[in-house]
Formats: sequence, C-alpha cells, structure tokens
Amino acid sequence: KNNLDTTWAKYESIAQEGLEAHFQQLRQQHVTFMKEARKEYEQLRSVLDEETARFREEQENMARLHQIQNDQVKLDVGGIFYSTSIQSLTRYPDSMLGVMFSGRHRIVKNDEGRVFIDRDGKLFRYILDFLRNNEWDPPEDSYTKKRVLRVCSGVTEILHICN
Repeated sequence: KNNLDTTWAKYESIAQEGLEAHFQQLRQQHVTFMKEARKEYEQLRSVLDEETARFREEQENMARLHQIQNDQVKLDVGGIFYSTSIQSLTRYPDSMLGVMFSGRHRIVKNDEGRVFIDRDGKLFRYILDFLRNNEWDPPEDSYTKKRVLRVCSGVTEILHICN
C-alpha cells in the first residue's frame, strides 16, 4: 500500500505539474490573444471613428445644402430670371440686397413668386456671381465693367476690390 501511495503521489505530482504547465500555456495564449484582439479592436475603432466623422461632416454639409435650398429666392431682374439663396443675397448685410432680404422688410412677389428688381438683368449676373463666390470676375470690356460698377454701387466690397 505504501508503494501504491507513493506511485499515486508521483502521478498526482506529475499531473499537477502538467496541469500547471498547461494552465500557464493557456494563460499565455489567452494574454497573447487578448493583446491581438485589443490591437484589432483599436484599429477597427479608429476606422469607425474616422468614418463617423466623415459621415457627420457629410450630414452637416447636406443640412447646409438643404437650408440653402429651403431659402431659395426667385428673382426677376429687368426681365431676366434668377434663382439664388438668401445666404448669397445677404452676404453683405449693409448692401441694398442685404437689407432688402434681411427679413426686416416685407418682400413683394409677383404672380410667378418672383421678387422684381428694376435693374439691368444682364449686368446683375456679375453681382450675383460675386455674392455667391465672394470673388470679383469683372466683364472683359471696360464699358460693361463701368456699367456693372454703377449698378452695384451699393456693394462696396466690389468697388473696393476693383480699385
């Protein structure tokens, strides 16, 4: 019986050592797996954060675009029709158009829903282009340029850029 107990104790010891070694191996594999999983998670999280930021920026851009579309103004300038936004017309709040479309004054629309402005419609495109892009692209010929500057005398920003 003593021999049997000793042999059994040896097997238990060997088994215990084997289990501990196996447990340590499993623990190391688990630690390695968790490190790799954490690294992959962080990479995926980074990609998700970037995509989320791009999506939010796109949502903001679309919201601004929808606001511009909702604030559309139809104009009849000297018989030429234009469509633009309140944002463009009020870019310079102290100009005639800025004051006119500020919301402080009642705007009268004709039967087609257009606001009539008694100015040269062909020249107005230069003013509207400036209001939309905030860049002055003057007409090629000096006569038309003088006429545009006379019409847009209320938009001091154009006059400042031209001089």
